[in-house]
Amino acid sequence: MSFQQQKIKGVIFDLDETIIDSLGAYTEAFNRGTRTFGLKPVTEERIAHFLDKGFRLGQILSALFPSIFEEEEKRQVCEYEIRKAYLGIEAQKVGLKPGVKQTLQSLKEKGIKIGIVTGRMTKGEHKWLELSRLNIRRLVDAMVTAAEAPAKPAPDGLIKCIEELGLSAEECIFVGDSRVDIMAGKKAGVRTVAVHTGVADKELLIEQGADYILPDLNSLLCCLDELQKPTESKMGSITIKGEINEGLKESSFFIHLPWVREQFIAKLGIDPYPGTLNLDIFDAADKEKLSEIKKRKGVEIIPAEPGFCLAKCFPVLVCGKIKGALIIPQVPDYPESKLEIISSDKVREVLSLKVGDLVKVDIL
Repeated sequence: MSFQQQKIKGVIFDLDETIIDSLGAYTEAFNRGTRTFGLKPVTEERIAHFLDKGFRLGQILSALFPSIFEEEEKRQVCEYEIRKAYLGIEAQKVGLKPGVKQTLQSLKEKGIKIGIVTGRMTKGEHKWLELSRLNIRRLVDAMVTAAEAPAKPAPDGLIKCIEELGLSAEECIFVGDSRVDIMAGKKAGVRTVAVHTGVADKELLIEQGADYILPDLNSLLCCLDELQKPTESKMGSITIKGEINEGLKESSFFIHLPWVREQFIAKLGIDPYPGTLNLDIFDAADKEKLSEIKKRKGVEIIPAEPGFCLAKCFPVLVCGKIKGALIIPQVPDYPESKLEIISSDKVREVLSLKVGDLVKVDIL
């Protein structure tokens, strides 16, 4: 079996709500600007909804108040008032997300280059002002704004940033908090990491197909370590069919131990639904395939407490629709013809499956 090294040399970040906590200040500035037109305030959740879709400021105004801002001149005046209000409060109300500075410093210590791609319209020296205020400018090697390349979900900003870092797309990952971040990353050909601490719900990020989904940036280094490991070269997926059984419901306790859940999220991008999908394998050829899978390295879930065993995991696709992971506990008496699968979804409910149904599992 041949191996390849997934070497990450660059990590590129979105700025707002990924690195910096700016949504509250943005919403306050937005409402100050629209108040000059006698308009009612908009909630932070509503603003986040538009930002997740990649709406620019003018587009948000037109979507929320079409009858007021159909006139371009009025819209431009309001945009100016909002930007002025934001500049007046950002120093007091905009700060780094928890763990950001430590994460950036750790990446630099590993020799990894750092980039930022943002939808902000600043350029030249002005684009660095906020990073300087937050004392992280020295940690960032390249920064590309929407004034220098088309905004996300277009991949242009990412491609430009990768070039400025002197790297290839295969050597980079992109970390963001919105669906447009994931869309841009996929178009640029980089692996995508989503943090659900910003404008998009975790379910939407899963639906968008992020390669990894993390609860926050503090988990990034663990995810990065997993990406750096040698992995078996892919020879195509292996398909196994199994029959659903009730299971013994013993896995629910294990899955939701804090250290187990943390590793599932960081290493597999799966925040697991309680319990597992349990399948019995009856076909002799499928049993042989499973035996071969068990010999592979897989993604390891390493015990953090005494009395627990190591487990190996393999990404899977259930019925060609739902992403999950096959879990194989490393215990001598583990059944040879059993499949236990975790997923962020309640698989049986989503796919309308019942005990006794035959299910196809593609082991990736």
